[in-house]
Order: sequence, then structure tokens, then C-alpha cells
Amino acid sequence: MRAILVFTLATASGCRLGFDESRSDIRDARGDDGPGDDDAHSDGNVGTDAAIDAAPVVCPGNYITLGVGTSVYRLETNSVDWLSAEQSCEADGQHLVVVDDVVELSAVAAAISGQNIWIGVTDRKAIGTWLKVTGGTATYLPWDSSEPDLAALECVYIDALTLKLVDQGCGSGRRAVCECDTVAPDPTSY
Repeated sequence: MRAILVFTLATASGCRLGFDESRSDIRDARGDDGPGDDDAHSDGNVGTDAAIDAAPVVCPGNYITLGVGTSVYRLETNSVDWLSAEQSCEADGQHLVVVDDVVELSAVAAAISGQNIWIGVTDRKAIGTWLKVTGGTATYLPWDSSEPDLAALECVYIDALTLKLVDQGCGSGRRAVCECDTVAPDPTSY
């Protein structure tokens, strides 16, 4: 019952992430966790009202779930260069999508309906060193057969037809997908 209560409360305000459905040490709003806290409260609810130790991440209301993982996403409506796309995501407190596996890649590609989109990976710091906008080296890089091109500092996009990654000059215009998760952008990585 508690897992259902936590999920309901955590999602009721829309896009709240960071909760853990399996936790059993939830305290009510008064902070009590002594005997009798599982009794019915004056509002008729049984159990606790929901204060979780870790503060949840609150995502902007225009982000949507794609049915995979806990991240939520927003499609950038304008075609912009890579840095402008990242800055647009950061204006929301988020970052360009960092695709972690084939499941997320497929879900993002399905949501963008055949459009090539920027993602949060670039070698702008050093040619051939592919860094995520959240910091650290990108580990999931399903490159297209002729990629990566190591001739210049470039940014990465998803080719919607092949579901492969392509690197291109960061000044090119294309749409982008922003991701809201528990990871902050790290401007020192790009």
C-alpha cells in the first residue's frame, strides 16, 4: 500500500522524479515516525502523507514521459545550433538528452517522428574524446557506419532513419531533445 501511495503522491504534481517506490521509511508531514503513525489520519487516509528523505527533482510541466526509465523529455521546436539547443535545455534547468542505451534511443527516436535531433554528446574539448553534457565520457555510442569523422570538433545527433549517431559541425541547425533526470548539466564538459 505504501508503494502505491508514494507513486500517487510523487506523480500527482506532474513530473516529480527522485522518489523510491520501495522505501518503507516514509514519514508523515509532521515528521512523526513513532508508534501509531500507520493509524488513520484526520483526513481519512491510512499510512503516511509523504516526506521522502531525498528531495525530488521537479521537471517543467512541458516535459513528457516516453515510457522508459525515469527521465522525461521535451522536443525543441526550433532548428538551432548545438550550443543554442543545450542552452535552451539549461534554461529549463535540464540538459540535452544523453542516450544511455538502445531502449532510450528507440523511445526518443519514436517520439521525434523521423527528425534528426541533437543529443548531449560532443568532442568540442578534444577531437575524438566524446563527452556528455552531464560530465564524463559517453559510453553508449552506436555510430553510423561512416562515423565518427575525426577531422574537426563536432557535436552528435541521432539519425532518425538509421537510429545511429552522426557527428556534424556544431553550428548546423537542427532540432533537439531536452532531458529531465537527476543529473545536472556540466558546462565544463563541453
